[in-house]
Amino acid sequence: MKFKAWFKDKTADRVLAPVRNCIANIIEPNSNVLEIGSGTGHLLFLLQKKINSGVGIDIDQNMINFANDKRQNLNINNLQFFNSKIESIKDYSDLNFDVCTSTLCIHEMEYESAIATLNQMAHNARRSIIADFSVPNTFTGKMGIEIDELISGHYSQYCTYKKNGYLPYLASLTEFSIVSTQETSVDGIKIWELKSNIFT
Repeated sequence: MKFKAWFKDKTADRVLAPVRNCIANIIEPNSNVLEIGSGTGHLLFLLQKKINSGVGIDIDQNMINFANDKRQNLNINNLQFFNSKIESIKDYSDLNFDVCTSTLCIHEMEYESAIATLNQMAHNARRSIIADFSVPNTFTGKMGIEIDELISGHYSQYCTYKKNGYLPYLASLTEFSIVSTQETSVDGIKIWELKSNIFT
């Protein structure tokens, strides 16, 4: 087990637990779920008993190894985790997902890649649920996000995401319509439910 994945499981995943609980409550029972940037698999493990199947993809092989080790140790058969580039989600378009989801992933991408990823999510499922940064309500929340993004190494992408109006602006350039917006207990993070305009 790599330290980075273990540390994420013990720290960031616990901080984000309330956000993922909100996402889990929105996803309907017996759904087939595709998660973009699945990390340690925290959300899909949370959903495991509720959904029919779940596929998580992430570009970090250590995170995928962590998730697959956990899946095997728990003898879980309805989840799969793959090391894959975000752009490759089109490879899973034949699996008939009900929902695509992503947590704190879109803001990390280069502008063009974020739009392409959202469009591909719109092709993969009728519905997507995305949790990502929005305008924080407090100075503490603002500084927390700024520092986290500086440390994480994608501050430039975050600044572009913020400058352009966060997820609602990106969604307006894609095949999505925003259905609802939900505040979370984590300052500066919102959940957007989006409907794909591709499906009739």
